[in-house]
Amino acid sequence: GEGAMLRSGFLALGAALRRSSGVRPSAPRFRLAPGVRYAQRTFASDSDQGYTVVGIGDCEMKVPVPKKPELVPVGFGLGNQEDQETLKHLRWMLQKFSLGQDIFLLGGPGPRRRRLAFHICELAGLELEYVRLTRDTTEADLKQRRDISGGNATWTDQAPVRAALHGRVLILDGMEKAERNVLPTLNNLLENREMPLSDGRMLVSPARYDALRQTLSPEEIASSGLVRVSPYFRVIGLGLPVPRYPGFPLDPPLRSRFQARAVGALQPEAVVTALGSGVVEALGKPKLQSLLRAAEALHVLEDSDVKLAALHLHDPGLVKVARTLALFPDACPASVLRRHYPYHLQLLSTGASQQQPPKAAQGGAGGKDAGPGEATVVDGVLKRFGLRPKLAAGAA
Repeated sequence: GEGAMLRSGFLALGAALRRSSGVRPSAPRFRLAPGVRYAQRTFASDSDQGYTVVGIGDCEMKVPVPKKPELVPVGFGLGNQEDQETLKHLRWMLQKFSLGQDIFLLGGPGPRRRRLAFHICELAGLELEYVRLTRDTTEADLKQRRDISGGNATWTDQAPVRAALHGRVLILDGMEKAERNVLPTLNNLLENREMPLSDGRMLVSPARYDALRQTLSPEEIASSGLVRVSPYFRVIGLGLPVPRYPGFPLDPPLRSRFQARAVGALQPEAVVTALGSGVVEALGKPKLQSLLRAAEALHVLEDSDVKLAALHLHDPGLVKVARTLALFPDACPASVLRRHYPYHLQLLSTGASQQQPPKAAQGGAGGKDAGPGEATVVDGVLKRFGLRPKLAAGAA
């Protein structure tokens, strides 16, 4: 029942808090290196493009100055105000990029994994190509598509091919949604940086192309259709853990091409940093603590019961709730939370709505919330931390 589920979740939360209160060795602190913007630290090189040195902590990487700055994302970072948790993720990603490895960010629903991918591109000044994978994605969407231009049918390079040729970062979002026979198209491109194209060209790894240039003439290379893949080409995969969430698990050959990292929920200290001092002061310490504890309790409950995976509260939603409460201090926290986190639409009452549909349907017909006597798990957490006042029967 609901009571047992809440008790087990709160016991797990209490144990986690007790463990976190112990004395732990101080973790190394990272900071953004001064002048990480490519416009501030541009060095001359043998090529006419130039390069930039970007660093986080003790990790540095040399990247080219972008030829198309409009493809570099902006507005995804906080500069030197970044929290340590985010900097650790960014440092790991920069380290893998400097080693020439592709990465895979695994985590719960929400925009945080995607924002981290955009953030590292903004920090390093890297151009990116974005592909949103769905069940309708085909092989042509990942290689070349037949288009009609000027009355003639021509082959048009898609995002993965453009990223490989121009040294951009390819972001594959929603990899768990793609069909099994689609992603293997990129296997050889990920492993060997080689892939045949529909127009007769052949993408070749930089090392192999440079070796062929020593033995073949430029005319022979041009007639063979060989095209050099940029050494700065990188891939970032974004996905949900399957089978915890619905989708297709990655095939082992494809999974081995990536260096994976789990991206969990933000720690309370990171949430406070994201809010800023002005919002924290306007919100007040008691209400902020209650909101953070309720969010942590929901995360513990989600980890303890796979049925509650649909109740995932992502970090940007939590930040928006806190900012809204800071702007409207007299607003009910539960009402604001429902606007940014519509958990009541899931109709997961007592964690067993799927097992007892007739009971869950009472008071919830037409997509409305369950009645006062059908308190959901989230309502129980909100009441536990004083965010949901006890309303009279029939109150909205």
